[in-house]
Amino acid sequence: MTYRYILFDLDGTLADPKLGITKSAQYALARFGLRVVCGGTLDDSISKKEDIVRQALYELSNPAPDKAVMVGDTQYDLIGAEQNGIDFIGVTYGYGFRKDTDPPGQSYGRIVDTIEDLWNALLY
Repeated sequence: MTYRYILFDLDGTLADPKLGITKSAQYALARFGLRVVCGGTLDDSISKKEDIVRQALYELSNPAPDKAVMVGDTQYDLIGAEQNGIDFIGVTYGYGFRKDTDPPGQSYGRIVDTIEDLWNALLY
C-alpha cells in the first residue's frame, strides 16, 4: 500500500510534547518537509490520541482513509488510528509494543522491528 500521509507518534519517543518542545519539533520537522505537527493542547481540549489524530487528519484536509497511516509504539496510537479509520503500523523499538506481545485490537495491520522494516512497510 502506498500512503500519501504518514502520522508518526512523537511523544515520549523523540520529545516531551509541551509548548516549547512542540514548537521546536514543528520547526525542525518542517525543515524536512513535513507539513503538519499536532499534539495535545496545554488546556487539554485535545488530549486523547484519537483527538490528536483527528486534528492531524483535519489539517491534512481529511484525506481518504486509505491514504493515511499511523505509525506508533503504544496501544493509544493504535486506538487513535482505529477511531479515525486509518491503518496502523506498530513498532517494537519504542515504549509500548514488544516482539512477544501483539497490540490489542483487530485492525492493526502489522508490527515492525526496525526502521528498515518500517521503510519497507510504508513503501511496499
